Amino acid sequence: MNNFLFYQVESVESETTSTAYAGVPLLVEAFLRLVSRQQLAELAQATGIRNTKTLVRHLVSLISLMASGGEHISDIEVLRADGGLGRLMGMELSSATQLKDVLYRFSQRPDARVLTAEQDQALSQQGPAWIRPEGPALQSLDGISQAVSSRFPGVPGSLVHGALGVSWGTDSQTTIALVVPSRTQAYFYREDNITGAVTADATNPYPVDWSQDPNAPSSPSVMSSGFQTLSNANGWTHYDLHALCGDDAPAGTDVGPYMGILTTSGVLYFYNASHCWLFYDHMPIAQFSPFTATGAPPTSNIIAMFYSTKYGDRLYVIVQP
Repeated sequence: MNNFLFYQVESVESETTSTAYAGVPLLVEAFLRLVSRQQLAELAQATGIRNTKTLVRHLVSLISLMASGGEHISDIEVLRADGGLGRLMGMELSSATQLKDVLYRFSQRPDARVLTAEQDQALSQQGPAWIRPEGPALQSLDGISQAVSSRFPGVPGSLVHGALGVSWGTDSQTTIALVVPSRTQAYFYREDNITGAVTADATNPYPVDWSQDPNAPSSPSVMSSGFQTLSNANGWTHYDLHALCGDDAPAGTDVGPYMGILTTSGVLYFYNASHCWLFYDHMPIAQFSPFTATGAPPTSNIIAMFYSTKYGDRLYVIVQP
């Protein structure tokens, strides 16, 4: 698939280009892939922002602010001061003042006129709950939100938190997992890399609940990246599945397909993906066999991982330089 990120990996020793928000550009990429130019042009016209590139910068800034856990508009200044993030994004994020101006543009009457302070106050009186009529700007924004829903049926666009892609060893197909903010549900889809057609898994949504698994990480929210193998051909991990899964796995059965879940604390958890779907082991990511090999990438700056069988059984790792 085409990559819309504004950077290529380049090893440079520089403190000014390090960042703690390396995952944010992945959400920006998802936004750029799912929203059409026509939708952006319509929103630009509805908000009175004449330059579409300027509008994109404002929207990207808001996405980055929410994805990084910002609670106030002023928190955008933390991201603006992050040199590494700015380099990854390929643009300067909007200021707090600019974002405030953009958000106020969505406070409109149905005829597109911006509400005055007095009109806004009159519509905010205590009394029976009701929903204000939407102006053109909110209607256009809703269309952008539904871009995710229309491409990935069943997932409300406003709930999507992030996406993970998994290669199954072919050029023609990619499996995509979408995760909602609470990370208690996941939706799986397969995208044809040639036609762009997306097919939903008939079992969607899948629950993400590790609370009853004593070997699991503390919460799904600590997951930073992960990968899934189709076998244990490399022999990177071993475990008696009968001891883990009981009669679901014959005695003496070694680990087959499994997932590696990396947490924000740098611990890699192993999850059976063939029989009972339980966690069975964990270790610091630096001790995992592929990362002990000569020339292995640093484990402290991992952004994403995926496993592919196209050129042999290989683990691909994306790191922030």
